[in-house]
Amino acid sequence: QEFDDNSASSQVFWLLKESELTPSNSNILDGRYSVFGYVTENEDFLADLKVGDVIESIQVVSGLDNLVNPSYKIVG
Repeated sequence: QEFDDNSASSQVFWLLKESELTPSNSNILDGRYSVFGYVTENEDFLADLKVGDVIESIQVVSGLDNLVNPSYKIVG
């Protein structure tokens, strides 16, 4: 079954990196997902996340010039 590439809902999920199972630069997904961020510090909070938790804010720290979404005007 084929899907429209831009039809997904806004799900968020975390992959916990286990070096032996998910070596760097390997694609363990099916190619239909986009990575939009990484946790680089204070990852202990991931264990406390629950279904229904809300992301209240995010901050783009690099790569803003690569963000393309014609429905939003990016102020930066």
